[in-house]
Amino acid sequence: MAWGRKGEFLGLTGKYNESLQDLERAIELIPAENAEDIQAWSLAKVSVLHAAGQIKEALIVLDNVTTRYPQNKRAWSLKGNDLAKQGMHNESLTAYDVVLKLDPQDADAWNGKARQLAEVKRYNESLQAYEEAIRLTPSKDAKDLAALWRDKGDLLNNAGREDEARSAFQMAIDTLDKILQDNSKDAAVWLEKGNALQKLGEYNAAVDSYNGTIKHAASSIPGRISSAKAWIGMGDALSLQGRNREALEAYEKAIELHPNYGEAWLGRGEMQKAEGDAYNASLSIFVAGKLGYTR
Repeated sequence: MAWGRKGEFLGLTGKYNESLQDLERAIELIPAENAEDIQAWSLAKVSVLHAAGQIKEALIVLDNVTTRYPQNKRAWSLKGNDLAKQGMHNESLTAYDVVLKLDPQDADAWNGKARQLAEVKRYNESLQAYEEAIRLTPSKDAKDLAALWRDKGDLLNNAGREDEARSAFQMAIDTLDKILQDNSKDAAVWLEKGNALQKLGEYNAAVDSYNGTIKHAASSIPGRISSAKAWIGMGDALSLQGRNREALEAYEKAIELHPNYGEAWLGRGEMQKAEGDAYNASLSIFVAGKLGYTR
């Protein structure tokens, strides 16, 4: 227990290698018959591997847990998510199916399954999975519900069902508005509302929502990330209206806050190109490509 707690603490302070060593030591010391502790500390190790960005290594641990303890629903859920990150969509679907066999009422698993079905273009099945996820998500979890409506709208758009998509996006906005009635300072909700409004083509309203994010975002790292995403969204909304100079300024503010967002560099490059600044545009687009972002 002491080795495990120490490992957890080291993980929280960003000392991932030391953390993993101590967690492994903890797992080695657990008696083989103590299955509950073995599973708990193994999943703690997975959490540290996630924080360190070592998804492949996390999958190795999860494979071991799900093989030895096939009733561990959380391990299967994490496995489904990690497989999806690796682009292994069919394998991810298999993992989510196991979760749903263990617990058919798991809304998060239905959501994960819906996303993977959409990735492999099984749109009708994906739509059914989204409907299950929405049905099973409590109304008190309004943020999760709004995200589901938004994702369902994206799916319907991809399937060419534009009118139904608009209805889904509007449901997302209505759900977010209910949250803002209780807490008008929730920066993340303003961001989600801006994204949904943009999908509906309501660009001026989207800009207003993004401004809500920027106004209320905290100065913490998560707050700066939300602000950067809001500036990117604002840049997209402004560019779609032909307001290139304003869009360029928005992308540049996003880069100031979070220079690793490739979409901000790409947007900046496109606006520089539109303004006739070919040299700087090529540099910005090059940086976007280095960050793994192309359009």
